[in-house]
Amino acid sequence: MSTWQDQLRRLVVDHGATLDLTSADGTVIAHTVLARHWRLDAHDPRCLWIRPIAPGYREESGAVVYSLSRCRRRGLQFTAVEHTTQELSLSLDGGLRAHIRPAAGADVDEIERWDTFVLTRLTGQEEQALDALDADSWAGRFE
Repeated sequence: MSTWQDQLRRLVVDHGATLDLTSADGTVIAHTVLARHWRLDAHDPRCLWIRPIAPGYREESGAVVYSLSRCRRRGLQFTAVEHTTQELSLSLDGGLRAHIRPAAGADVDEIERWDTFVLTRLTGQEEQALDALDADSWAGRFE
């Protein structure tokens, strides 16, 4: 049987995923596309770090570029996790839930644009810095 961490890796890294934040009554409060990395906090295993992708902008060349300051890491402090083959659901404080699901439609396109940006525009060192999910701000190129 797979663990919820295995399912999270499959959703976020292998497939590409979105996150919906819902209120206690199930109303979607926020929807975001996720970059392909995640980690659990080393000091608090009930804190999941993710990187939402903020919309990019198109350069004159046609390439899409992202402001890495706007695509900052986010921590989700959770109390419980439920998972199926298609979804991971985290219980958050105040009755909120974070639902991580496979990306579809335009969200897949956004992940592909992000992946292209990361692979073609960032240095290996910059990419490693993003993957680490250990900084709250970004200084330098693509600020």
